[in-house]
Amino acid sequence: MTLAAMVNHINENREAFIVTIENPVEYCHKNDKSLIVQREVGSDTKGYGQGLKDALREDADVIVVGEIADVETLEGILMAVETGHLVLAAAPGNHICDSIEYLIRLLRPQKLEENIRRLASTLRGVVSQRIVSITDYKRQLVFEAIEMDERAKEQIKKGTYEDLKPNITMKDTIDVLVKNKQITSEDGRKLLEN
Repeated sequence: MTLAAMVNHINENREAFIVTIENPVEYCHKNDKSLIVQREVGSDTKGYGQGLKDALREDADVIVVGEIADVETLEGILMAVETGHLVLAAAPGNHICDSIEYLIRLLRPQKLEENIRRLASTLRGVVSQRIVSITDYKRQLVFEAIEMDERAKEQIKKGTYEDLKPNITMKDTIDVLVKNKQITSEDGRKLLEN
């Protein structure tokens, strides 16, 4: 849903040609200021990698990738960003460091150092989110986010990304839930321990 919200924001605020590559298409967008083409893996395109190649040939301004599942997809994303496209993509991980580590593990080992530099230079930001149960019937989103400044990019290149300091931490979002009395401070502490 986060990627869909980002697409909606772009669609409502500027003209762009947006191509989404999803498996499955989870949210149907209506064109507003932007033209949106949604492709489903399996029926509209063979895979994420092929969908990226097609989007590049069509000169999309924004490419949305529902899942970075393999090295072909990641390399296609890096190429798209390096050629001036905005790419929004989902990768697994409970924390920012987990997602970055996942991406690094996908990179081809033959040119690992070069590919880590490419990854670090193309990242603009990382958001890691989890849905947590706050009552038996209610769930809530908690997240952390970092804008990739030069210091953060250098940490990725050096392999010290575990030390990245998010601009917004999981604790920050949990503190808001406590402040708004959506959860108790004890529940907040338990969420942070998990």
